Amino acid sequence: MRHFIFFITILISTLSFSSCKEKSTDRPLDKKELLKNMAAIDKALIPALYLTSINKQFSSLEALSKLKPQINHFIQKYENKNPSDQYWNRDIDNIKAHIKYADEHVKSNHLKQANIQDLDPLSESLIKMRNRNSLGLYYPDALKSLHSMAQSMASSLNGNIPEDAFQTVLQSTQNMLKLIKQNFEQIKAAKLDNTLYQIPQKKRQYLQQVFEQAEKAFVEIDSSITSGDKARIQNAYRELPKHFVEAYLVFGDFESLQGKK
Repeated sequence: MRHFIFFITILISTLSFSSCKEKSTDRPLDKKELLKNMAAIDKALIPALYLTSINKQFSSLEALSKLKPQINHFIQKYENKNPSDQYWNRDIDNIKAHIKYADEHVKSNHLKQANIQDLDPLSESLIKMRNRNSLGLYYPDALKSLHSMAQSMASSLNGNIPEDAFQTVLQSTQNMLKLIKQNFEQIKAAKLDNTLYQIPQKKRQYLQQVFEQAEKAFVEIDSSITSGDKARIQNAYRELPKHFVEAYLVFGDFESLQGKK
């Protein structure tokens, strides 16, 4: 009888432990903590994206050596931990594949492939995860989106467009320009949570300077359109995207790659 009671006690304890373990995976994610882990990835991912884009292999290898531990930590912490998001583990698997191939491409000095085929899609997977889980304004994503829209506008006006078609093309950019301005104002108005991004004071000051330059770029676009000078308009549109890239790069940790702590 004592053996039977002992067996039942062990069985109940095991089932209770198993039940607790199951419930722990169903707990809603701590969104603040999740964002901190994602921001830590971006601090390493942004330099890797930039360095592979400018064809710097040694620095790209260094950047990957910083990025891989952050990715591995994120996967270990969050894989199978968000059952409310049906695409969560799909994106985790994509991230695993992207970091693996990025590492291989950088080692073999195929930096363009690493940038376009691996690191940028990895970034996009993280953006999708944030968007689906309503994590609020995330500065790097907002800046990347602004750059994409501004670049699209500039490209549409680039080249030798006939005079009779130029005004039509220019008019087609106006709604997007308005949206870019609105989104930029929202970013400026939002408080930068530095407990999340941990940007040094000097870089935060630089970010404000970049924003001021972007504001001047908007003024120049409006002024160039009023002037009707085609070359000036094209140049004004070309200048805008670079300010959003400069702001985006602020969120990357380039200092540790230079041996600065």
